[in-house]
Amino acid sequence: MSWWRRILRLDDDDSTALIKAQSLEPGKGKTPAQLAHDLDPWDVFAMAGDEATLGTQHLGTAGLDYGTLASMARVPTVAAILQTRVNQIAEFAWPAVEEGELGFNIRLRDREKTPTKKEQKRIKELSDWMVSCGDERIGFELNLEGFLRVLVRDSLTYDQGVFEIVRTRGKEIAGFIPVDASTVRRAVPTEEERKEGIKRKDDSVAFVQVVADKVVAEWSARDLAFCVRRPRSTIHVNGYGYPELEDLIRVVTSILHSETYNANNFTHGMHASGILALKSKMNPKLFRAFRREFYAMMTGTYNAKKTPIIQLDPDAKEDISAVNLSQSNREMEFREWMAYLQKIACAIYQIDPAELGFIYGAEGQTGALSQQGPEARIVASKEKGLRPLLRAIQVWLNRWVVSQVDPDYELIFVGLDHARQEAQLEADLKRLKAFMTINEIRARYDLKPIPPEDDGGAADLVLDSSYMNTAMQLKQMAGMEGGEEGEEGGEEAPGGEEGEEEGEGQDWDMPEDDVDLDALFGAPGGGEEEEEEEEEEEEEEEEEVEKAQRLPRRATVEV
Repeated sequence: MSWWRRILRLDDDDSTALIKAQSLEPGKGKTPAQLAHDLDPWDVFAMAGDEATLGTQHLGTAGLDYGTLASMARVPTVAAILQTRVNQIAEFAWPAVEEGELGFNIRLRDREKTPTKKEQKRIKELSDWMVSCGDERIGFELNLEGFLRVLVRDSLTYDQGVFEIVRTRGKEIAGFIPVDASTVRRAVPTEEERKEGIKRKDDSVAFVQVVADKVVAEWSARDLAFCVRRPRSTIHVNGYGYPELEDLIRVVTSILHSETYNANNFTHGMHASGILALKSKMNPKLFRAFRREFYAMMTGTYNAKKTPIIQLDPDAKEDISAVNLSQSNREMEFREWMAYLQKIACAIYQIDPAELGFIYGAEGQTGALSQQGPEARIVASKEKGLRPLLRAIQVWLNRWVVSQVDPDYELIFVGLDHARQEAQLEADLKRLKAFMTINEIRARYDLKPIPPEDDGGAADLVLDSSYMNTAMQLKQMAGMEGGEEGEEGGEEAPGGEEGEEEGEGQDWDMPEDDVDLDALFGAPGGGEEEEEEEEEEEEEEEEEVEKAQRLPRRATVEV
């Protein structure tokens, strides 16, 4: 017995029984208590009188309110990113029927168990229930696609996706509906919670809805899903999310300034298309009248491209030269600057600009020294941004919905791995022609091996033409050598021994899957001598053929 086991008394019967008695099943035993604080007693959130006094500020940001975040989400570049992800997630709102199809499936939580007919019927019921978001009487217009669109947009805007678990009078779950995330706040901690520095438990009020500076609804942690994709351990954020738009404050501001600057060049621009010079001695009054009439006919919208008019004296030989009144947007590298801002916005949201239709670089060229095409970049972009978003939604739905309806089942999104499966199949086909057999590949997919009596052992061969030709030649060589040895043994052996030796000489007729590995991979010695003998025999046969061809010719000449 080691010293540490003696100290901990791990070998005692009482200690062993105590360890076995410990259960990992949730809800068993006394409620565990944490020691770490997750509240700052002197924080503004903790000291607030009620939730309505906090206003519309998003407490997870550095002073941004929900209205500002919503306005930032309407900037064209950000709006394109959000709409792309919303449309992609909406493809998974329906049950997947065929293999590789985008959608969702309900399966048993125990993956090693095969569902029975009763369980398959239950899976069908749960799938239909999820599509309608529960009881249709809650909201007939609501379905899972609309629910996912709302949830994803709120999550990408505020990093706060919220939906309510609707229950019956018997506290059974009846459905789930989305809730306006900009109106939901975490409940202000009580005086007792401030002193302890720990948030309230699940069975008390955890979230409230504030409309027009009034609290209109309250929920416990089990009745309202407060979904955060980018959580932080900082106690000053009070469990709120960290929206991507906070990282993009400067980028969104620069996009707005750049678009305004470029738009003003077309509407309020100081650029002159040309200067009209009049060489005339007309009096100033007549000149001003001409200029007013000219401007009335030729001025563009918002005085854009307004043409200057000047009067010159022809006798004084007056002249005029063009003067650049403002810098061109090309001097500011407007296009490159806008491309940089779009790339930064896409990088924060984990999406490639190619998914939005912005192609940068030599996309049409692929090679060893060039980058991949847009198709490969889009696939990589979905792996980086779409997959984590799908996984987060899957966790939320299982935790707050499916597990409360029936804990034996779970929801999974499928179809996104279809490209991976195709790549794996291509790799297996290459292995099949290089160093693996058909039965070995079938074992990777949990398929039964093909018996030799069905195909003669072909499933146990590597499907490489060079390998198969070499194996067949070596088999024939082994058969010829075995036959010669059998004949020699039959002449020398008397009586019954001759038969036995003849039988031994027929051992070369072996099954196709028995290959002489030493002969196949070149055993030392013997191999070179056999090749030399074969070459000598071939040379003798060629000489005999040549002699046979010469004889008829000589006979013809003599005649």
